[in-house]
Amino acid sequence: MVRWFLYSWISCWLLVAMAESTTPTNTLTERLVDKLIYQSGWYQEFFGKDKREDIVPPPPKEEIPSIVTPKAVEIPQGYTDTDTLFGRDVEPFNMEVVSRIEGGDLVLNSKDPHLYVNPVSKAVGPYQVKPKAHSDVGNLRWYGATNLRGPKDYDTGGKQRGHSNRYLTSLLGKYEDRYAGTNTGKYRDKHGKTVFGKDAQGRWDKTGTQYMPRFDVKGARATALAAYNLGPTSMDYMLDKKKKLTGKSFKYKYKGKTISVTEEKLEEVRGYLGRYVAEGELTKQEILDAFPEMKGNIDKYITAWHDVNKNRQRR
Repeated sequence: MVRWFLYSWISCWLLVAMAESTTPTNTLTERLVDKLIYQSGWYQEFFGKDKREDIVPPPPKEEIPSIVTPKAVEIPQGYTDTDTLFGRDVEPFNMEVVSRIEGGDLVLNSKDPHLYVNPVSKAVGPYQVKPKAHSDVGNLRWYGATNLRGPKDYDTGGKQRGHSNRYLTSLLGKYEDRYAGTNTGKYRDKHGKTVFGKDAQGRWDKTGTQYMPRFDVKGARATALAAYNLGPTSMDYMLDKKKKLTGKSFKYKYKGKTISVTEEKLEEVRGYLGRYVAEGELTKQEILDAFPEMKGNIDKYITAWHDVNKNRQRR
């Protein structure tokens, strides 16, 4: 009797509900019956055990498959969504982070970021590509970097990103080889024929044009980023002469010129690395693997960049 009354009431309710719903009538009925009779506890109070349990088997217990993080975001990112379509085998460093640190608000918020020229260094665009210095990339060409022959090689944002990425990738390959004692480069022999280093297998794509770093050499990533700011020639001198990133200024001769690395420049490089830690592109340990003298000297640079980003978010 009670069930007849409930179903009569449900039918009246359905006439109203169907006018506003596209859900089939039988589905609506089942949902309401379940809520009123079973979920409310009414059925159990009068009839005991819910007999549906004998008819409908419980859902199988399945473990949720673990989420596999794609290569492009293996390293946690920082303040904004910086994921790109490019895997780390193509862009070893997240170029969105590079542009935010290299170019900063001044460049990125300008009318045409790729046309911006730094008045002091003459570096161009969000990645601060240096046309004069990069007209000869030196031994970085062994790892895929290319010379800038003129404005047509860097007159768009895409060209600048491509050049900057090849340059950074080459720096990473160079320092991976240095620290690991390997030879993965691509060279030209005396006859102009392309030859590869003895450890190059698996380090180049099928066309032999795209270098693919290993990512497992301690200190290489931090050194590559530091060299992008300081310059690979100065970085090589520091490593050869065991100069410290926290040390005093120094000078050296290169191609008949005297190159001076000031304490202010070393301070800039320290802050530069701290920014990458703050952005999630480096870890503290990676910096310590490359520059042990930075122990106890990292946090203040990370905090400084956190403060910059907090101020940016308030504006």
